[in-house]
Amino acid sequence: MAKRFSECSRSEAKRVIIIDFEGRKPINENEYPDQILLGAWGPFGEGGSYEYRGWLFNPKYKPITKSVKFQNKVKVEDLPKAIETILSIAGTFESKIGCYSEHELNVIAAKAPALHSQVEERVVNVRQVAEAAAKHKGVFKKPWSLDTALSALDVRRVENRNLQFDMAEYEEALIKAGENSQRWSNWKDHQKQKSIELVEYNRADVKNTYQLLRRSVNINEHYGNH
Repeated sequence: MAKRFSECSRSEAKRVIIIDFEGRKPINENEYPDQILLGAWGPFGEGGSYEYRGWLFNPKYKPITKSVKFQNKVKVEDLPKAIETILSIAGTFESKIGCYSEHELNVIAAKAPALHSQVEERVVNVRQVAEAAAKHKGVFKKPWSLDTALSALDVRRVENRNLQFDMAEYEEALIKAGENSQRWSNWKDHQKQKSIELVEYNRADVKNTYQLLRRSVNINEHYGNH
C-alpha cells in the first residue's frame, strides 16, 4: 500500500471504522474464495456510539443471527450491501476505514469491484501505522502480526479470543448446520460453539485493531511522524 494509506491523525483514528474479513485464504493473488464474515467496529450505535456489526454472506448461516449473543448485531447480507452500509456510516461521521493489512481491500476488489475505489479513498493501513510507531520505539520485529503489534506497543487487549480450528473447518461446520436446519435451537452444541467462536474472534480483532491504531497514532504524533 502507498504511503498515503498510513496517514492518520488522532481525530481520524478516534472515529475510524475498522473492518476485518474471516474466510479461507486466497487461491492466488487474483482469486479469492467467498468469505464467511465481515466484521466492523465503528459508530453504528445510537448517537454514533461505537458498536460491533457483523455480516454473514451465506444464507445458510442465518440461524447464527438468532443467537442471544448477536441479536441486532449480526445479519445475513451480500458483501456489496455490507460495504455500502459501512461507506454510508463512514460518510455520515467522516470516518476513515481501517484494516490491518491489504487483505480487506483485495477481497473488496474481487467481490465488490464497483465499490473498491470508494473504500480505497478512505483506507488506512493499521499495520503500516503500527510498524512506524514500533520503529520509533525500537520494538519492531518480524513477522509483524496483529498479536505481535499489540504486545510490542503495550496495547491492552479489549477482548482476547482464539480460533481452535482452521477456517475451512469453521466454514464446513456452519454450512452443514445450516443445511440441516434453519433454526438456531436445532443446531448441535459444537456447531453453535464454532459459530460463536468465529464471530467473537472477529469482534475481538476489530476492537483490538481500533485500540492499536489509536495507540500507534499517538506514538507517531509524539515523534513527529518522521
